[in-house]
Amino acid sequence: MKTVALVLVLAFAASCEDVGDRGAKATPRFEAAETETANAVRSQLFRIAGTTVLSAQEETKNATALPVGYNDIPNIMTSDDGIEGDAVDQAPRPTVECGTGVDLLTLAQRLRDCANKNAAQAEWKGVINGTSGEGTWKLVARAASEQEIWLDETTGFMWSHVVSSSSNWCKAASNNEGPVSEGGINCSEIQDSEPKCDGKSFLGIPASQIAWRLPTRNDFLQADLNGARFVLPKVKTQVWTATVSSTNRDNAWSIVPETGLLLAQPRSATLGVRCLGRRLK
Repeated sequence: MKTVALVLVLAFAASCEDVGDRGAKATPRFEAAETETANAVRSQLFRIAGTTVLSAQEETKNATALPVGYNDIPNIMTSDDGIEGDAVDQAPRPTVECGTGVDLLTLAQRLRDCANKNAAQAEWKGVINGTSGEGTWKLVARAASEQEIWLDETTGFMWSHVVSSSSNWCKAASNNEGPVSEGGINCSEIQDSEPKCDGKSFLGIPASQIAWRLPTRNDFLQADLNGARFVLPKVKTQVWTATVSSTNRDNAWSIVPETGLLLAQPRSATLGVRCLGRRLK
């Protein structure tokens, strides 16, 4: 009986700590990436920045009596995309190189190095700076202007800077398949031996620590919900997704992260490339 009571007390304390962290600025956590599970599906209803983020389930439960700071009816001056104006506080660009040292062997060490060297510029908290269901982002590495890697704590995925501005889809996706139909695009002819994401190392971080791939259309859409457009550098650049168009398989989907604009483009077209990383160490 005592054991059960102790477990309940510990669980309650952990829950209170998590709520406090979401409601105010706290000392950043720099342990190895842990996905945010408390609000796995967050409400995307517009809110005033700093208002406690509701889960979708909490919004449903309180649909007729929403907390102060929420409103079912959008406000023309504040319920916007956050691209311009002051509704959303976008992440300031970090200025000091960090997370790239050869002595840094784990993700936790890189996060701590960037936090020590860039302070507030190494973290963006959606609960404080966003106006919807955005999450927390942390700087993993910075080498130069707009050469950065960020961790999306909601998913545990990492996002690179734009690693190429002129790549066809075959090179971006490391795909070497032949044409689907006669006369169609042949990736085996236009894909080369220099992949843009797969097997690469970025900003001094070896491929043995982070495995990279081309993000899917849904990866980009999920990252956008989590706040990517307010955090990542060069979000105006149109980049490839890994998703092929089912209505014309010579095309694949591209996206402009700043606006969320999706466009199907010929797989031979040259666009930008941004990579998604999975932690290995």
